[in-house]
Amino acid sequence: MPLTTKPEHEPPDERALAAYVGAVAAELDVPVEDTVAEVSEVATAEIPLAERSPEHPDRDLLLIWDNRHGWQLTVESGPSGALTEVAALSENLVPTPEQVAAFVVDVVAGRAARPVPRTRIDDPLTELLERYAD
Repeated sequence: MPLTTKPEHEPPDERALAAYVGAVAAELDVPVEDTVAEVSEVATAEIPLAERSPEHPDRDLLLIWDNRHGWQLTVESGPSGALTEVAALSENLVPTPEQVAAFVVDVVAGRAARPVPRTRIDDPLTELLERYAD
């Protein structure tokens, strides 16, 4: 008899985060397969954008999220690949996909405020992503 392995199942947090990031990507017309969502010590997500920031027209925008700081728009700065924050959506750790898309539109149009300091948010990820869980 051949050995079979039991398929790994994503933990609920990871499924919920992937669904949330997929919903945000859909609002931004980004294919979900271009996104990254991962839960480890810190839950993180990345959505590459085709749009450019008016302040950095020669650099790609990357929308990133983590469960400590929420959403922020970044650009690569220099050959090291380090990211520089362009703007942050700091009011809510898990805003609706529509709110995230509106934030991106505002930044690209030059209407977003400068980055603001944010405080760490320690709410349980499961509770925050509850509506996106299976």
